[in-house]
Amino acid sequence: MPVQSTRIVAHLSNLTQLETYMGEICQDATETINDTLCSVVTNDFMDKMCPMDSIVVDNIFGILKTRGLYDTTGGRWAKLRRARNEADIYEPFTEIANTIVDAVSNKTTNIVYVPPPNKPPKSLLDTMAVRRPDGVGAQPDGNWDNLLEMIASAEAEYEEAHRMTTKTGEKRKEHHTQEEIEKMKKIKHKHLLNTYKQWWMRIHIIYDVKFSRTETERFKAVDQALAYMRQVLMAQLDRRFVIGFTLLVDQLNVILCDRSGAVMTSEVIDINKHPKRLIQLIAGFSMMTPEQLGWDTSMKIYRPLPDEHPDEPEVKPSYQVATKLQVDHGIHDIYWVFDVEQGGNTTQYVSVGTLSAIQPAEICSRATVVFEVMRFDTRKAPERTYALKRYWRSTHTDDSDVYPTEMDIYKLFDDNPETSKGMDDGFDNACQELGQLNLDVALKRPRHALAAHDITVNGKPDHTLEHIRRGLTGDSHKKSVEPLGPLIQESDPNPKSWVDRVSTTDSKILQAAPDEPVDRCHTQVLMPLGIPIKLFASLCELLRCFRDGILGHQDAHDRFRVLHRDISGGNLLIFKALDGTTFGRVIDYDNAQRAGSTISIPITHKSHPRSLLRQTRKIAPVAVDQDILTVGLNWVDKPWYAAEYIGSAVKAIVGNIPANGSVTAPQLWNLPEQTQRWPNWLERKPRTVEHTGTLPYMSAEVIYGRTVITPAGQTKAPPFAHQAIHDLESFLWVLVRICLTRKGAGVDMYRDELKEDAEEYDPELAAVLEQYFGTTNPPSLQTKKLFLMLQPEEFDNIIKHFHSYFDPLKGLVRQWWDILILGYKYRAYEFFNMHQCIVRLLSDALKDSAILDHDKEGEARVMDERRKHEQKVLATFLPKGPETPSNSPGPDWTTLSTQITPSYALQADQESPSRGFPSTNRAAKRKKDD
Repeated sequence: MPVQSTRIVAHLSNLTQLETYMGEICQDATETINDTLCSVVTNDFMDKMCPMDSIVVDNIFGILKTRGLYDTTGGRWAKLRRARNEADIYEPFTEIANTIVDAVSNKTTNIVYVPPPNKPPKSLLDTMAVRRPDGVGAQPDGNWDNLLEMIASAEAEYEEAHRMTTKTGEKRKEHHTQEEIEKMKKIKHKHLLNTYKQWWMRIHIIYDVKFSRTETERFKAVDQALAYMRQVLMAQLDRRFVIGFTLLVDQLNVILCDRSGAVMTSEVIDINKHPKRLIQLIAGFSMMTPEQLGWDTSMKIYRPLPDEHPDEPEVKPSYQVATKLQVDHGIHDIYWVFDVEQGGNTTQYVSVGTLSAIQPAEICSRATVVFEVMRFDTRKAPERTYALKRYWRSTHTDDSDVYPTEMDIYKLFDDNPETSKGMDDGFDNACQELGQLNLDVALKRPRHALAAHDITVNGKPDHTLEHIRRGLTGDSHKKSVEPLGPLIQESDPNPKSWVDRVSTTDSKILQAAPDEPVDRCHTQVLMPLGIPIKLFASLCELLRCFRDGILGHQDAHDRFRVLHRDISGGNLLIFKALDGTTFGRVIDYDNAQRAGSTISIPITHKSHPRSLLRQTRKIAPVAVDQDILTVGLNWVDKPWYAAEYIGSAVKAIVGNIPANGSVTAPQLWNLPEQTQRWPNWLERKPRTVEHTGTLPYMSAEVIYGRTVITPAGQTKAPPFAHQAIHDLESFLWVLVRICLTRKGAGVDMYRDELKEDAEEYDPELAAVLEQYFGTTNPPSLQTKKLFLMLQPEEFDNIIKHFHSYFDPLKGLVRQWWDILILGYKYRAYEFFNMHQCIVRLLSDALKDSAILDHDKEGEARVMDERRKHEQKVLATFLPKGPETPSNSPGPDWTTLSTQITPSYALQADQESPSRGFPSTNRAAKRKKDD
């Protein structure tokens, strides 16, 4: 997807901010147009998207002519010709559209067209823009019916007053002429319309009106229409795509936006010359099914009612119940019911909260949303909750072996006979015994995915290009000439508002979007529920979960040739095993790749001439055994560089030289007994779409897209490919961020020194955090990290800012960095065995009493909080009584996150800003409190 612009962070609480916010949405929509807008032949678009029987169109046209709305003599819409400005178009067009709708005898969807009221549509989101669209086609409700009755009654009163005046012939001042009566009716009509409360969640169609017919105004209207379409996607989590149009007096353009971008009709439609095209469009909308209008009918809203019948719960589409929802609960507190395919059957799950809402408003993206759910049929007696991830994955039929889907990877992990044992689609028996390397016992763990499938519409997978656009293809309408927007960062604690995805390729940072739109398929994955790694219960759990995550990463890399490529704070979670213990696991394999073959890496026990061994031993800075000399020469065949490598390895791994002054091979390495095989990441072909990463956690090499350090003893840097070492560096940056921003275990542990209004505020710490985790400038971050690679001791200037709670980890973090530098500098044993090196480091640390016995009281507190929260969530739909944990009609979320997170992690964390939605914010100062 194209690089998206910086997203708003702070809670938007006043009119000025919200107006700025809408301007930023328009700017972002403009960028999207530059990158993704395609024009399609108008007749093809209309005939495929709005097919209509010509007899039906002719009948409706006859009604319009009878009512005087279309002037056949002048060949134009009668009331539109009197327009003198944009506002004069609103009501006449609304009347035309509603008359067309009323004339449709076989409506599938009930749509009414409403001119712009004084106030913008209502929303359960408190950050929706204050500007209102020029017009909408929306689902009517009881309030609309009441409004029509009021309008009809008011018009009848005015007509009666006019008749009385005419009958008596009185010429009193208070009596009015017919023209004056019409003006009064119009004023009353507009006043009553302004009393109607429109809802974003009930909008089917968006349109924008302009009075000028210039090309500039045309694209300004398209910009604004797309911005409002983004607002619709923001407010409607159950919306797959949005259709709308622009009207420049009498020139019509039709637009569709989905997760692959936007398409529009290539030529304008003159509705005066071609009135039947307008009828085809408006009538066609009313004859479309909800799926054809872009609604996701696989999810509906559940409203638990006091008198609910057990067999007949109220589950309805959102546009039918929006006005009945409580405004004091946000859109992310709605109880959604989902259809999930499991074992050949459809099972329903109901949400108890929204865990992630990164990009539902993005026109061209994965639009990932993650919900915490439980089985709907057992909601009154649930055993556990799960995570349901719904997103639009990109499809690449030409390289699916190299870039398998997340579903394929989970199937590979869970169903492989070497790693699975007795697993099925359930949870209780869905465990696998992973004999992880360097662990004394195997932990029973739930499957990565309990269900995973593409969402279908009318029995077909929901693809953007084939299904939504119905195979329509066109040309890129406008090439991007503007520089790409700044990158955005994922913040700890509210990564929902700071998503720092950065588009890259293996050769260039910030690669522009391809000319061809990317096909995307609507997908959902049901998974066990995890807790963000930052909400660890103790240092012991923190390190153990890092070790587990790295072991799982190694297992995927070594046995399945799968490389994650997007390690971040949101992708390493804490899970509960079936025996009640916790473990760490990496999730979100959306950007993973799989190597098609392996290569051999140097044999560690090959023989060398004694003279070469003696020469190397002589110049080595420390006394080492012959195995170490052999390994050194295997990797670096020149004695001088081999000796240098050995000395660096001893310093990084062993540290202080033992008292006897000698180092043996087992102190440095776990030497394999046979030739190792290594995934060949260099063979993969370039992808037509950029992959993504999380900027603050990226290695300098990944940001730059090239090898930045030429290995010792070599004259030329080897070609670049994303390797395991780069992901292991990302793991380290995740840990560093935790140590910089947290002050202890559990929730509400954001450091006071990072709160600008606190007395403890530390500007030096804040500056460090901004430089490495807050910057949106890839070259700047690349320079910082490259400097650390060339001057490893400078890493101490970061470590010194760790909170004192993490003092026992300072030495470990520095040693981790030194081992990484050893791998980068020599590309020797450590480069190809980085997993083993770091796992060994973490395992040794987990034997340290300073870590094992650290803050036992805090650990007990966190575990108790987790248990209480789990009980509260499971009681969401239980009858409230003295023994039942209290719970509001909707979970009291106070923030959202990009990771799969139980609401326990979200309720009381004071570090998180108020709920806000991602958008551009180029003018506002970036929030510094992470």
